[in-house]
Order: sequence, then structure tokens, then C-alpha cells
Amino acid sequence: MSDEDWRSEERYAGLRELTAPALAWEFLRRNGDYQADYQRIQSEVASGGTARAGDARLARWGLTFRCRSGARRGRTAGLLAA
Repeated sequence: MSDEDWRSEERYAGLRELTAPALAWEFLRRNGDYQADYQRIQSEVASGGTARAGDARLARWGLTFRCRSGARRGRTAGLLAA
């Protein structure tokens, strides 16, 4: 992105319509430290770990998830996309 692109009102017009949580997610998903944590969690899950192992790391970012129902508890949880 050039120095001028960030000043373009058209690029950010959609942000005016976002809810507070959606706006927070837009900033979070662009954060390099969050992206690194997300990649570590993905690697842990791919290596046989559970998604629950990454909960503490996600909580650092204010992300918490309700317990899954008993029927779904055995499956691998879907994580937020980076």
C-alpha cells in the first residue's frame, strides 16, 4: 500500500458500518503478534494437540469461547482465521 492509500476515504467507508466487536476484529486480525500466536496454535493442533491448548494464548487477545456440547467435544475445534 502506498503512503496515499491509507488516506483514501473509499478504502475505509465500510468501517463506518461495523459493530464495535467487528471493528475490534478488523484491528486484531492485522496485528502481527496475534498472527504469530494464531500460527503457533495452528501448528500445535496440526501436531496432534487440541484447540483447547491454545485457549490461554487466545485469551491474551480477549478471545474466549464457550464449552462445546458433549456431542461435539471430541472433534477438533475450528479456530478463527487470520
